[in-house]
Amino acid sequence: MLGEGGDSDGVQPSYIERGNDSWRGFFAWVPRGRFTVSYALRLNGAGRFSLPPTRVEAMYSPSVRAQVPNQPVVVGQSGWGERGGRAAGLLVGPADVAFRFTPRRALALVGVVAVLGGGLDYTTRPPPLPDYATVRARWRPSEAWLYDRHGALIDSARVDFAARRLAWTPLSAIAPDARAAIVRAEDHRFFDHGGVDWVALAGATRARIERQRARGASTLSMQLAGFLSPTLARPGARGWIDKVRQIRAGRALEGRWSKDQILETYLNLAGYRGEAQGIGAAALGLFGKTPASLTRDDALLLAALLPDPRADAATIARRASPRCWARRAAWRSIRAWRRICRTGC
Repeated sequence: MLGEGGDSDGVQPSYIERGNDSWRGFFAWVPRGRFTVSYALRLNGAGRFSLPPTRVEAMYSPSVRAQVPNQPVVVGQSGWGERGGRAAGLLVGPADVAFRFTPRRALALVGVVAVLGGGLDYTTRPPPLPDYATVRARWRPSEAWLYDRHGALIDSARVDFAARRLAWTPLSAIAPDARAAIVRAEDHRFFDHGGVDWVALAGATRARIERQRARGASTLSMQLAGFLSPTLARPGARGWIDKVRQIRAGRALEGRWSKDQILETYLNLAGYRGEAQGIGAAALGLFGKTPASLTRDDALLLAALLPDPRADAATIARRASPRCWARRAAWRSIRAWRRICRTGC
């Protein structure tokens, strides 16, 4: 339905009242249906204008009425100057469309983003971590040994009762089966990522959203960062801020340490059954062997102990069983095949 001055077909008002703050049109008759009232609005100055709501009512039936709010109108300079060959004009439009991105607002937005980014960086910043040489130098066995001048052991004594630790075990002195089993159990993409397994992290996030049981997404680098700084792995640290701190710590560790150094330090600092800390103490206490003489079955048992060294014997046996490892390998193969098929097989 067109108002005064309409060029299209429609119903014209029988009478019009114009005011400084209103426009009223009186219609003697309108057909049944939905209509649109259009009228010209002239604004001679720049600024933000709030229009009153549009109201419709039957003159002799006041109960028949309706009201629709109107958006504010912003009038601003168009920015065309005399250099462009045209006189400066006006831009007119709804407030949410004609929002002007001024330099002051841009500067304020940059400031807000900088403050939020700085706060997030400070909140999720991990503590400083030592380097590999410092960790090696700080390592102290819980045993003291007395040797004669020919290198023969005379006597030994326990000097630290907090944990059972032997001498530092180099990576080359650990059986390949033990290294492979622990990497496969704890972080099977260890040699392919840069400290964070984004695939496992995405899967754990999805499982948490869907309220399903999820496998942990902490890599060996993130776990080692927790060993080096206990605040990263304190009990109850399950929030997203704690996880981001662990992620940043793992990436920082990967930037300074080699993969062999990370794996070697992890195997020496990890806790196993009872008071045994490190693969040297675990191999001697559980099997009466050196790390270099560990068999495949020994390696499976050590890998089964890492998620929860205090688990009962039945749980440890189930984790260490070759059938369980075969199911894990098969499930990983199935998931890989599904990903290939989704991308087009």
